[in-house]
Amino acid sequence: MIVPIMVGEVNEKMITQYAEVLKPYFEDPGTIFLVSSDFCHWGERFDYQYCEGKGKIWERIQSLDMEGIKHIQDKNCQ
Repeated sequence: MIVPIMVGEVNEKMITQYAEVLKPYFEDPGTIFLVSSDFCHWGERFDYQYCEGKGKIWERIQSLDMEGIKHIQDKNCQ
């Protein structure tokens, strides 16, 4: 089973709550966790800038997300 998890900032109380909810999955050796705090990193602090002329920014982000998901589905780490 693949358990996708997207998280933002968490505090100690939230970590404990997440641990309780996820405990059964951790106990199953067939579980794979896919964890991300932000699936698409863009902006000055990530040294990636949106290029004008490639559509609306939300369309470009969606396109990049779908490209990343396809790599995951194809088990392609390149």
